[in-house]
Amino acid sequence: MDFVVGDVVRQGFGFANPNHAAAAICALFPFCCGWRGKGRWAGRLVGVTLCVMLAMTYSRTGMAVLAMEAAVLWWRG
Repeated sequence: MDFVVGDVVRQGFGFANPNHAAAAICALFPFCCGWRGKGRWAGRLVGVTLCVMLAMTYSRTGMAVLAMEAAVLWWRG
């Protein structure tokens, strides 16, 4: 099965289905936001990298879940 959006192939990052990759990315994202001290900037860099990777999967549900996770993390401070 091809996972194509327009003329662009969706990235799976080692998973057979790009939606599974998006689920793994969404599961890892909250761990990046909890880094404190000197690792804070590294956590932000990893978080931005995960967001770029999620965009490459073209997963709409993954993007919605990531937005909700970010809102909850922002709300909790």
